[in-house]
Amino acid sequence: MSAYYSTLKRGLKWFRKVGMEYLFGMALVNAWIIYNMKNEKKVSKKEFTEALIQSITGKNICPDRNQVTPTADHILEMSGKRRNCVGCYEKLRETMKSSEVKRKVKKIKTYCRMCKQNLCAKCFKDSH
Repeated sequence: MSAYYSTLKRGLKWFRKVGMEYLFGMALVNAWIIYNMKNEKKVSKKEFTEALIQSITGKNICPDRNQVTPTADHILEMSGKRRNCVGCYEKLRETMKSSEVKRKVKKIKTYCRMCKQNLCAKCFKDSH
């Protein structure tokens, strides 16, 4: 049962992989079995695993599909030319001269269609 949702990771020695798979997999399956024995409402192993991960990390790993994100219309798209990132330019301009900024600012090919600005991924995330 623990083989359905593997916790294995590349780059580990094989004996560590076996140990991790055995310990975490069996612990998860045992916890799931005990949970189903104690509660009237039976849940699938996948639902139990997702709920366990959410309770440990405090984050929702599967956001609701009906949930609208505030940046639904704002999407990064590729453009043909490389241009300066507007967000990086403004941040650097606070501390440097414009001639220095032109040399240091990121050249990117992405832009936000709604804002009509060239933004790198970091500046897009920060501003939206």
